[in-house]
Amino acid sequence: KKSKRIQIIDDDDDDAEQGEQLQPNPARASLAQGSPTTIVIDGDDNDDADDADFAAPQSQPTKDSDVNKQKTPPTITEQQRAIILQLDESGLEAVVKSAILPKLKLIFKGKLDSWRHTHYRRKGADRKNLRYSVRFGCLSMQQQSQLLAILTAVFCKKDSRYSNYVMDVLMPEAVERLYCHLLSIGPEEAARLVTVP
Repeated sequence: KKSKRIQIIDDDDDDAEQGEQLQPNPARASLAQGSPTTIVIDGDDNDDADDADFAAPQSQPTKDSDVNKQKTPPTITEQQRAIILQLDESGLEAVVKSAILPKLKLIFKGKLDSWRHTHYRRKGADRKNLRYSVRFGCLSMQQQSQLLAILTAVFCKKDSRYSNYVMDVLMPEAVERLYCHLLSIGPEEAARLVTVP
């Protein structure tokens, strides 16, 4: 028999983070301190694998571009949340009618790009999946109800058949545009923040 030596270097303790119960282990203790641990494995002489097969993978340094590509979870500050929640009925109605409704009307007519409008027109699975992409962010229930009432009064005034369109397309568009207007942010950032309750 011959012995093989493997050096294991572990910078983080993933198992403990996942809630596993760990047994006291001298190797684990040295890993937790960031020092390398050598483990001796007994094998037979006929083993064709050489030491290179057992070497711990070398971590590749990350490039700045790789770090920038990683998605960070959206967060909303307490100040931003307060701005949105402080909007009363008259303020919400004024913002929606002056800044948001003109753009929603263009989306409704197909004159302003909206991926939701495009998916709704495709019908089938694309239309059904829109229901799962409706987010209201940190709007209160009262604000959500008022926004829906304003949109329904405008777009379902003559015909209630557009009620699904209002809920699946115009409500999320209105919420995102409301975030843009109130927080002075771009549409991409607003779309991310709306997912935060």
